[in-house]
Amino acid sequence: MDKGFVIRDQQTVSLSSMELKLLAYFLERPNQVVSRETLLDRVWGYKPDVKTRTDYATVLRLRGKIEQNPSDPEHLIAVHGVGYRFEWTPRASAESLELLDDTNISAPPDRFIGRKSTLENIRTLLMGDTWLLTLKGFGGIGKTRL
Repeated sequence: MDKGFVIRDQQTVSLSSMELKLLAYFLERPNQVVSRETLLDRVWGYKPDVKTRTDYATVLRLRGKIEQNPSDPEHLIAVHGVGYRFEWTPRASAESLELLDDTNISAPPDRFIGRKSTLENIRTLLMGDTWLLTLKGFGGIGKTRL
């Protein structure tokens, strides 16, 4: 992962590769407490005896980019003495935070015709219990555009 973006309140915010890697790790484990040691090992590849505040510094930077109020976070929660938990409820978060990678494009300049039911199905899935959705199909059929 080279770099990424989040869209928060309809503004694109750039993420460093480490912030993106950390966020992606948390998104794979929504609402689970992840220990500091696990993060240092899995996200940064640090050995258990390494003394660092990399996790703390990266979490603070990431909070500044994804939270409405970083000093009172709703998504990236510190669990005292343990690590962190990423609170992710698709219904509450889908409209305020969207993860993008560097392959995403800006909104198309023209109308999107003929995919209303597909878009509604995707929206229904993402606003329900689904937190990850993969679109598959032949090249050129409009997956990115959807």
